[in-house]
Amino acid sequence: MQKIMNNKKTISILAIVLCLLMLLCGCKGKETEPSDKETDEGLSSLYGDESLGIDPAVDEQLKDYRLIALFGIDDGDRNDINIIVSINKTDGTAKVVSVVRDSYVQILEETADHPAAYNRCNLGYPRGGKYEALKVLNRNLDLNIRECICIDWDCAAHLIDLMGGIEANINEDDMLDAINNLLPDDNQIAQSGEQTLYGWQAVQYLRVRKYDNGGTIARANRNQDIFLQLYNKAKSMSASEIADIYDGIADEIDTNMSRNTLTDTLAEIASVDIEETDPWPYEWTQMEDAENGYRVPMSLVSNVKELHKVMFGQEDYVPSAVVQEINDGMIEKEKSLVEF
Repeated sequence: MQKIMNNKKTISILAIVLCLLMLLCGCKGKETEPSDKETDEGLSSLYGDESLGIDPAVDEQLKDYRLIALFGIDDGDRNDINIIVSINKTDGTAKVVSVVRDSYVQILEETADHPAAYNRCNLGYPRGGKYEALKVLNRNLDLNIRECICIDWDCAAHLIDLMGGIEANINEDDMLDAINNLLPDDNQIAQSGEQTLYGWQAVQYLRVRKYDNGGTIARANRNQDIFLQLYNKAKSMSASEIADIYDGIADEIDTNMSRNTLTDTLAEIASVDIEETDPWPYEWTQMEDAENGYRVPMSLVSNVKELHKVMFGQEDYVPSAVVQEINDGMIEKEKSLVEF
């Protein structure tokens, strides 16, 4: 069993950069029709939403929190980045948790037509878009998320271009080869060393992890450096410069929140200090089958209890019957997996 040690969630800095851009020039992004699933303190006191996998009892327990999901969508339409922002309505504090993309969860509940299915949590979005991705998180983690913001790597590449690139140190020829293998012939990086990277060059520098023994940890360190560069650039720009940048990416942002709701939300997030917590799951075992590797929670129940303690201060949280049922099914499914 492995336990993730304390570290900062680097990907959330990119979300904050985007939030800063939206906040300073107003949101004009692509959006669906305003949803009745949006958080609104003036709505009915009825709890629960079966279509989003929200348990009524969970919804009532979390009524003092507003949860928003930030999804990063890869080129395979998978939600590889899953960030949950929790805003305490009572004291205005906020916390952020990242759900690791290869977390082993139930992605399809059992019905009369089909059995329950378990797989990586990043398969929610390709199965049914943002609402299905929300449902996977809500059912497996006992949450009541109704709102989300989605961006993809094209948007990230465009943003980096518009912000003048990032400074990078490609310190090994092997790393250079690994990045260029991911780039088209007309966009190759000429040499290793310190240099400015733009667009997809920067994105692939951010994403590559298999060229050395550093793997995911080395990638996380590069991510932090890149995102901090972008964040600091954004903070130093004038309102008109940021407005021009935002106009360039507005149509690439997908959200189920209205313009006014999103703008107000981003202002709320920007006005508080966000506490970043360890990624979920906290305790896990790496396992695999013939198709994929998985980060299997040990166990789902204990990891959900810890999540609610960390995010909501629920010291003696008792997971819902749905989570208990998923946990039991997961234990059975684990018999077909191999630890590695």
